[in-house]
Amino acid sequence: MKLVLSVVNCVLAATILCCNVTELQAGVVTNYEVDTNCARDIVVYELRITDCTEIPCTIRRGKRYTIEGDIGVLRNVTNPVLKCSSVYLGRHIDLPGHGGCPNLTNGTCPMVVGERYTTATSFKLPYYVPPMLYTAYCSMVDDDGENMICGWGSGRVV
Repeated sequence: MKLVLSVVNCVLAATILCCNVTELQAGVVTNYEVDTNCARDIVVYELRITDCTEIPCTIRRGKRYTIEGDIGVLRNVTNPVLKCSSVYLGRHIDLPGHGGCPNLTNGTCPMVVGERYTTATSFKLPYYVPPMLYTAYCSMVDDDGENMICGWGSGRVV
C-alpha cells in the first residue's frame, strides 16, 4: 500500500522497537498491495523500507529496519491511527508500535487536505522469531474508527 507504513509498519509479526530513523537507508517499494474497497481517504506518494525495494522483503533477525511512508489525506482528520496484524500458526496477532500522529517525522496533526506528511516506524526482530514468510495486514483509521486505507505486505524472515 505505499502504505503509511508505518503502514506498513508492520511488515512482520514481531516486537517493534524504537530507533533513530535518520540513521537508516531505505529502498523505495512499489509492489505493495492496497485493498481498493478500503483505500478511499489516503494518497500514498511513496513507501520506503530499509534494504528493500520489492515485497516480500528479506528481514534479518537482529537487524533494525525502518518503514516510512509519504502520504496525504483526502479529508481532514484529527488523530489517525495505524493498526497492523499478522497471522502466525493460524493465530491472529496484533502488532504493536505503529504510525499515525505520534510517528510523524514531517508534518503535525490534525492532518489536513493539501498537506504532505511522512510517518515512520522502526523494528528489530528478535532472534527467536522463526524463519518463514510473514504477511502483515495494516489499516489506518480516522477519529471514528473508520478505515481510511488498508493493505498488506510480506517479509521473509531469515
